[in-house]
Amino acid sequence: MAAPVVRAGDMIVVVPPPGVLIAPGQIPLKGTGAVLVGGLPACTPLDVEGMPPIPCNYSKPGFVGGLGTLRFKLLPLHYSRALTRGQPVVVDPGAGFLFTFVLVKPAQTPNGFPDPLPPLAGTARFQRKPMPRPVQA
Repeated sequence: MAAPVVRAGDMIVVVPPPGVLIAPGQIPLKGTGAVLVGGLPACTPLDVEGMPPIPCNYSKPGFVGGLGTLRFKLLPLHYSRALTRGQPVVVDPGAGFLFTFVLVKPAQTPNGFPDPLPPLAGTARFQRKPMPRPVQA
C-alpha cells in the first residue's frame, strides 16, 4: 500500500529528547506542489526542508528561558517515487524524520546558571488532517 501524501495544512510535530519541552511543538505546513490531494496542494521536500528556521523556546527540569531555532531533514523514505512536474512529493510512511536545534540562548536555572547540555537534535513526525470523504449522490 502506498504511503499517504503530506499536504498543505498538515502539521510537523516536534518530538524532543526526554525531559525537554520545545515550543511550538506543532508547525503547520504550506504545500506548494503542483498536484492537489483532497483539494489541497501536496507538500514538496522544500516545503519541509526549505522552510526558514523556526524560532522556538525550550525548557527542561531546573532550566527555563532557552531560545533556539529548528530545521528539519527528511529521510529518503519520505520522498515519493513518482515525480510531479519533475519533483517528488512528501509522503508519510509513519516513520519519523530529523530536526536540528540551533541554540541561540541556553536555558538557565533560577540562579542564572546556563544549561550545560542543551538539546541539539531530535525527531519529528507528521500529523495529517483527515481526507475529505467522497460524496455519494
